Amino acid sequence: MTRLKLEGTRDAEICEGTYLCWIGKNALTWNRCYTLSPTCGLGFEAPRPFFRSGFSKSWIHCPMQRVPQTRPSRSIWIGATMLGASLAAATVIYLTHPVDPDDEGLLVGVAAFLWPFLAFPVAWITCVTFGVLDYRRGLHRPALLAVLLATLAGPTIFSGYVLNQKPWLSPAAKLKDPWPDVRAHGAWLLGAKAQPESIPLLIAALSDPQRDVRSSAADALAQFGPRAAKAIPALVAALDDKDGFVGCEAGEALGAMSGLHQTVLPPLLAHLSAGTEQQRWCAAKAIQKLGTEAAPATPILVQQLSYDDPNVRGKACEALGAIGPAAVEAVPALTKALQDPNQWVRKAAQEALPKIQHSN
Repeated sequence: MTRLKLEGTRDAEICEGTYLCWIGKNALTWNRCYTLSPTCGLGFEAPRPFFRSGFSKSWIHCPMQRVPQTRPSRSIWIGATMLGASLAAATVIYLTHPVDPDDEGLLVGVAAFLWPFLAFPVAWITCVTFGVLDYRRGLHRPALLAVLLATLAGPTIFSGYVLNQKPWLSPAAKLKDPWPDVRAHGAWLLGAKAQPESIPLLIAALSDPQRDVRSSAADALAQFGPRAAKAIPALVAALDDKDGFVGCEAGEALGAMSGLHQTVLPPLLAHLSAGTEQQRWCAAKAIQKLGTEAAPATPILVQQLSYDDPNVRGKACEALGAIGPAAVEAVPALTKALQDPNQWVRKAAQEALPKIQHSN
């Protein structure tokens, strides 16, 4: 493509093998026609009579071809690149099922976070901007196609997340899948549906080698409440899971079993009185869910108000408040907790006291 100055009027872009007919400034005039030769450069041809009507913008009686638009569409290249990048990202996301979901590597980080949430919005705005410019240049179809490709690139990325969880499998079949994140999603689905026949499957999932699967299974069992009574032994064993988060989820599942406090309270109290800081906090949270049924836990909860960790002291205050008037013996200790050096403990004690003294 060559840029030339013709007739002292404006620049024109012409390509080899095409003809250019240049019109003068007047409505009816004689004009010269040129052709670009790869060997001779710009060659002059004899003047040819053709004219343009002063009342029309179209060419009339022009014996030569008009110069075609040869500049490529910038927006369509951006749109096509975006769609290709999204397909690549979706493929990486779909094929990546690490044993440790917290260690997915740089490639997955770029595909799952950097491209869809940071780079994609900037690229989309850039494509639309160039699309508008191309449209104004007369490239209507390429501009619209570019915007369409860039827009389709968005859902293409997230299709990788959908396919990653193998939606064609049933929740029970997902629990048998070799990929741990698929098994964890299957456990979550079983908890969402809360069908009784799913309880044995979730009990078995509590022994899964991957912590995310065990955590999802415990969380799913919490959705069943007292209907999952047969899972109590497995959940009690999960309280001592090597991963503290799994133990917390198991404690919450025990705390959701209202009406079975005589069975679930003893193991929770054991962890509350002799567990680690995390185990004590999780046990207090589970006891809090039991509410008034956890009245026998009041003495041990009062003891936790003098524990070293402020998180445990604060959660013990909340648990005593959930027990309500049955925890009246905790009023002196809660009153003392109003002077606790930790502001969150003071706030928890302040909120718990009215709940206990409400009926007294």
